[in-house]
Amino acid sequence: EEILAPTKGKWLGLVEGHHFWEYSDGTTDDMRLANFLGCPFLGTCAVVNVKFKEQAQDGGSRNHNLAPSFNIWAHHGTGSGATPGTPVNRLMQMAYAWDDIDVFLMGHQHKKVSAKFQRLRPMFGRSKPRLAHRNVILAGTGSFLKGYMEGHTLGGRPRGTYVEQRMLTPVALGGVVLWARPRKEHGGYASVDLDISL
Repeated sequence: EEILAPTKGKWLGLVEGHHFWEYSDGTTDDMRLANFLGCPFLGTCAVVNVKFKEQAQDGGSRNHNLAPSFNIWAHHGTGSGATPGTPVNRLMQMAYAWDDIDVFLMGHQHKKVSAKFQRLRPMFGRSKPRLAHRNVILAGTGSFLKGYMEGHTLGGRPRGTYVEQRMLTPVALGGVVLWARPRKEHGGYASVDLDISL
């Protein structure tokens, strides 16, 4: 809580991981952390719709069916793999199964990696139909776990982290940044340009 306190109110939601503590009342530390951060606890897997507000003629904002939006699929993740592309391969399997998802996110493997491909969508609105080209993003969300540290101790004796103990490769530290830019087009079409940086 002390580390994450400055981020209160800036979360879309939290999904559970596989390292959690369940209290006697049935809640978990993941649930309590979501409550502390002021965001919903989304369970094991979630789809989150992010919708931008459309500007009204008078300068105010209003929600509208054609307001730009995009969908995020999020999961803590599972599995393992030594190569950087492992999370992307896992997420590509999910991209085949889920329709109308723009961003697929997973943690678990601690890899900071992403890939993009395009989907074509037929758009029908106030003017003639057209094809919209939209990026789909697959991303391993990264890590803040330094795997190898000189002088590391555990239980009062020299001992490496589980990364060192299992001969795992170190990972690039930090998270990914998703860029979402709403765009209103002629004929009432609304879209979101999506990109990611590592």
